[in-house]
Amino acid sequence: VIDQIFQLLPPDTILHLQLLSKTVQHVVLDYIQRAWDLGSLLQPFFSNVVSFRRILHETQAVVSGSQPIQFFSRSHYDDSDLDIYVQIEGALALGQWLQRHHYMYRPHDSSSLTFYEAFLRMAVARSKPTFLTAQEGYDDVPITAVFNFHKTQTGSERHRSQLVQIIVVSEPPLQCILQFHSSTSH
Repeated sequence: VIDQIFQLLPPDTILHLQLLSKTVQHVVLDYIQRAWDLGSLLQPFFSNVVSFRRILHETQAVVSGSQPIQFFSRSHYDDSDLDIYVQIEGALALGQWLQRHHYMYRPHDSSSLTFYEAFLRMAVARSKPTFLTAQEGYDDVPITAVFNFHKTQTGSERHRSQLVQIIVVSEPPLQCILQFHSSTSH
């Protein structure tokens, strides 16, 4: 019942409630641990969340898109993907990590390139970043490449494919994300 009530409250109200008493503070802290649990958010993608967080740190990558929105809004979208922004220096290591964790690279086109071959092709051609247009959902975000990785999950209810996208950017990932999400339509 507490979770249902807290779900209706904005985060700042929840944080202020803990000032009422020690008992309420314990209830609030327990709720915070359940509602904003990074492990629960990432568990559908990775069995070892600590290892995933480590590779994010090592490659200086940042998760963006619908997953952080779900995390902060305490909501859940079925079949949403995981977008990881990374500069070229970390992209190869991140893609290889995904492959070691049962994700398969799938090219956008009908080519049969491996991830390593596609990465090398992108690295050679990266002298000019591609600026995707507003029509494609981006407005001057310096995206060099997007690599799709899929893993089929089998469960009791149905088979589903988890999609993780490595979005290679030519500027620091956080800068690109903020540029994209804070741009205004013209």
